[in-house]
Amino acid sequence: QTSWAQIERTPGVFDWSLIDKTIEYWSALGKRINFRICTDSLSLPEVYFGAPQWLYEAPYNVSYKEYAYGSTVNVTRVTDLTDPIYQQYFERFLEKLSERYADCPYLETVDIRGFGQWGEWHSGHSFADMDERIATLSYIVDKYVEAFDKNGIELLLSCSWDFQGSNDDGSSAV
Repeated sequence: QTSWAQIERTPGVFDWSLIDKTIEYWSALGKRINFRICTDSLSLPEVYFGAPQWLYEAPYNVSYKEYAYGSTVNVTRVTDLTDPIYQQYFERFLEKLSERYADCPYLETVDIRGFGQWGEWHSGHSFADMDERIATLSYIVDKYVEAFDKNGIELLLSCSWDFQGSNDDGSSAV
């Protein structure tokens, strides 16, 4: 498990070494690989911020909200997944990730971790309405499919209860 933020710390500069070493280690033991690379927020210490820090700074200025869960130590940045700049760089990242690994004979599954808190259907981001929520989450899943629906790679999708089940218009995602 790693994140986009750990791979692309500088815009356009990708450090694949952690993934390469992991694939080399496990494939040498005859194991298959499951990618779980977060491109959004996650409430786990190693990937609180799934998207790179530079996306939130000038000149990109992708909007976000920060939430503290349980204490100020567990702060999670919730990205505005509808932001066109976020989407532009998210697509580029998936394209580069796919170019590098979609033909890897050891890659068996890709866990879609690009939408909502913990990478599941729920999200700290408040969508304008249900149509925007559905369109945004469908867009993200479709981008993963475009990038990795190849060579027998299975895509995994975690779907669970939405603890932030109301959109800005009051409609429920539950």
